Amino acid sequence: MRTPLASGLTALAFVFVLLGLGFRSWQLVLLALPPLAFLATAALVPPVVPVIRATRTLSRDRIEAGQAFEASVLVVNDGPGLDLVEIRDCVLTPGDPSPAGRCPDCEALAYLDDSEAHPVEGAIEHVLDLSTAHMPSGTPDWGKLRVAEHEYGFVVFVNGGLAEDEVEDIEPEWTRPIMRLAREYDCLLVHFDQSADVVDDLPVWKW
Repeated sequence: MRTPLASGLTALAFVFVLLGLGFRSWQLVLLALPPLAFLATAALVPPVVPVIRATRTLSRDRIEAGQAFEASVLVVNDGPGLDLVEIRDCVLTPGDPSPAGRCPDCEALAYLDDSEAHPVEGAIEHVLDLSTAHMPSGTPDWGKLRVAEHEYGFVVFVNGGLAEDEVEDIEPEWTRPIMRLAREYDCLLVHFDQSADVVDDLPVWKW
């Protein structure tokens, strides 16, 4: 039971015991019994169980590979009120609102800022799932596109800020109809997979 009240009672009992031993007075030692009895009784009561809910949100700004990004965590206790909440892993940012607990290492207040929190729907993006038959070969030329290869195909990153006329300048040329379709449906990724379906509106390659 680690609360300010419990810590104060423990310290008070400890002081009475030291004074009783120092002055050889059993009356002072007896004064330590009431706080100790209170602590012992409180220890028999089941502890309050918090109901913690944490929501993580990421910065919605488009970033390049290797760049830093901002993530926020909103921690809410939906259960009974607590005297003290320990956050085992936190960033101390004095000046932000809403103190959320204390750092167990330095006892400084930890703060969480939920002013930039967004609904989870805003963190969900679209992916264009295509068959690898829409690629001209098993190892096509990707030009300067950002691509990640996996066991069954490729993942291509789409620049969501592309204007319609800029799509026509993308290289290699075979990716333009695909990027045009991805832009139309606000997709941030194009996933080429061997088991995905063939789309009627896109060219199909035989290889």
